[in-house]
Amino acid sequence: MREIVFVGAGVIEISTTSSQGRSFLLGIFGPGHVLGILRMLPGEPANYDYRAREHSVVVSLPCDALQQVLDANPALWASVARMALHQYRSAMHSVIIRRIGSASARVAMVLNLLAGTIGEKEDASIRLKVTQEDLASMLSTSRQTVSKELHALAARSLIDIDYTTLRIRDL
Repeated sequence: MREIVFVGAGVIEISTTSSQGRSFLLGIFGPGHVLGILRMLPGEPANYDYRAREHSVVVSLPCDALQQVLDANPALWASVARMALHQYRSAMHSVIIRRIGSASARVAMVLNLLAGTIGEKEDASIRLKVTQEDLASMLSTSRQTVSKELHALAARSLIDIDYTTLRIRDL
């Protein structure tokens, strides 16, 4: 069934599996995010996996039911279009950085994206509950490369590194 997922609370990750069976973490999202908007397109396959990383509250809405509501209230389509365009812009920015950016720029870009989706404000920093393995999967690189780049950012006092938590001071 095609459905859209609204994240009310908690943290949800989206992943996909390649034809060779390798899993790729595509993103991590928190409250207020709408996942799977592309499924509104007819024939769009449901080839993503969603997993709660902590206790979460989500609302799953069948695309056909949402389509009926939107068709009955055409003005609502403008909000959906704006949301879809915003997500498209973020996705394109991510693709560009991942393709042409240095490892340092790619790590900083993913940290910046995650700060906006799952970051928790703490005084003058933003806390991210994310592992180096998660970042490596999102960047399609090794954990060692991520570790090297994170330590370079920490040496510049831009982030603090804990076992499963990063604190962003300034990116």
